[in-house]
Amino acid sequence: MSKPVFCVGGQMSQKNIENDGGRPRHTAINLLDSIKPDLILYNGKVVTGDNNFSIAEAVAVKGDKIVAVGQNADLKRLEGTKTEMVDLKGKTVIPGFNEGHLHMITVGQGLMKVNLQDPRVRTMSDLVQEVKKRVKITPSGKWVEGWGWDQSKLDENRFPTRWDLDKVSPDHPVYLTRTCFHIAVANSKALEMAGITSDTTQPEGGEIVKDEKGVPTGVLLERPAFGLIEKLIPKPDLRQKKEAVKAACKAFNGAGITSINDGGFEVEDYQVYQEVMNEQRLTVRVYGMVRLELREISDDQAIAYLQYIGPRNGFGNDLLKIGAIKITMDGGVGGRTALMRTPYITGKPNNFGIQSVAQDRLRRIIMLANRMGWQVAIHAAGGKAIDNVLAVFKEADAEKPIKGRRWYLVHAYDPSPENFEDLKRMEVGVATNPSFIHFVGDSFIFNMGKEWASHASPLKDYLRHGIHISGGSDAAVTPYPPILGIYAAVTRKTQLSKDVAGKDQCISVEDALRIFTMGGAWMTFEDKIKGSIEKGKLGDMVVLGEDILSVDPDQIPEIPVLATFLGGKMVYTEKKF
Repeated sequence: MSKPVFCVGGQMSQKNIENDGGRPRHTAINLLDSIKPDLILYNGKVVTGDNNFSIAEAVAVKGDKIVAVGQNADLKRLEGTKTEMVDLKGKTVIPGFNEGHLHMITVGQGLMKVNLQDPRVRTMSDLVQEVKKRVKITPSGKWVEGWGWDQSKLDENRFPTRWDLDKVSPDHPVYLTRTCFHIAVANSKALEMAGITSDTTQPEGGEIVKDEKGVPTGVLLERPAFGLIEKLIPKPDLRQKKEAVKAACKAFNGAGITSINDGGFEVEDYQVYQEVMNEQRLTVRVYGMVRLELREISDDQAIAYLQYIGPRNGFGNDLLKIGAIKITMDGGVGGRTALMRTPYITGKPNNFGIQSVAQDRLRRIIMLANRMGWQVAIHAAGGKAIDNVLAVFKEADAEKPIKGRRWYLVHAYDPSPENFEDLKRMEVGVATNPSFIHFVGDSFIFNMGKEWASHASPLKDYLRHGIHISGGSDAAVTPYPPILGIYAAVTRKTQLSKDVAGKDQCISVEDALRIFTMGGAWMTFEDKIKGSIEKGKLGDMVVLGEDILSVDPDQIPEIPVLATFLGGKMVYTEKKF
């Protein structure tokens, strides 16, 4: 590698430095310091993530950009009097994690709700006791909210019901969302407040689950159903949302996350993020997808909403940008609401899942978004949902080509050979969720069988077909640390049974790192400015406590994040670093 060169207005000789045309020597030194790096990390293993997956020893940053990557001796020569020199002592540096799909405010708010994703919640009694603890400290009549329950991780292997919750909450409305956020359960108090009875008509695109006598059990499938409850829960105000964003920033930085593709902004949320940014507390780069909730609004309202927004995706700066239009087409496999080509093998017979948005409505809105120039992202988990969405994409592409505009699917567990061809031809990407295989893979096996689960979220096949993919957690659906997603992508081991769900779909650590860094940057049109450690790119980097390229794959989840840099500024560090 050639030695980095810094000069202003031509080369500066030693004579210039000593005299500089008669000016005092310290003036020349000050000029040199002004162009010297602000930060040099050296004596490490720098995994650049470039096209060749090059390994370097040191990296230098000036302002918020990387100005040099190379060997220790070369970069140490660039040191100025004000350069911060950080001896890595052999530690590994990787590009900052670019989380491909999660929900930042939801994560921040979840830190303040009943956490039923805790691995200690193993029985229905455990779940009820967690609710009881919160009821005890909540004023009578006030809402108790929780999230993260997963029936496949409970010994009883069933959904909680209103009657389970009523035992500990006769005077409080209780509302608990499943880990997938496509199913919820409410107690009798909440159902009463929402006017949900045996006579309540089933909402289009959702289901109020009832027992054999027609009595609502408290379980609500998809937003058209649980939205009847959610509309009663007081909305967080601006201050509460800002606190949620700040809490999430701190948590994400501790996991090495420097960029996210947020899976669902309301228009007013841009004010939340902008104010946090103006307070210099936004320490994660945010690409905020605009949530177009067709399950709750009419087509005319959706059209008016698109026209009202004004700026299109990409508007903003390197810290905060407007993202793609986001539409939800179906649900999730764990709750048996993803739209499948074959029926689920558990639960009620002949259940193929739920199509949340009618095909003609989906077509109308996507065609309009295409004409308006929007990037489009669709939640399509099951195989039939993928088929239906790509059919509309092909129709839109025929009217106005979408290739090069980086449209993408979210989840897309079960692509067919034809789907691969369509994705490749239209250059449609996929925001994958490797961590699902680990954290909810057992429910995939239970609901669809081991054969189906073995090719669910086929990362190897996506890469083999040249499909652009990113890696994300969909947090708070699964835990947000990307290191866990990398482990899942490499091993595909499920959390409970430790089964390997499809060994032939395991990918290398190098490929897993790419989808959690450069893959996410591609989805947001930012692969030229971030996603790898290269000269001219943003100085977003993570220092790891172990070499992720050489540790035993089963040890990957234990690798600590020692420090996180955003634009060359340290936004997280462990005391021992």
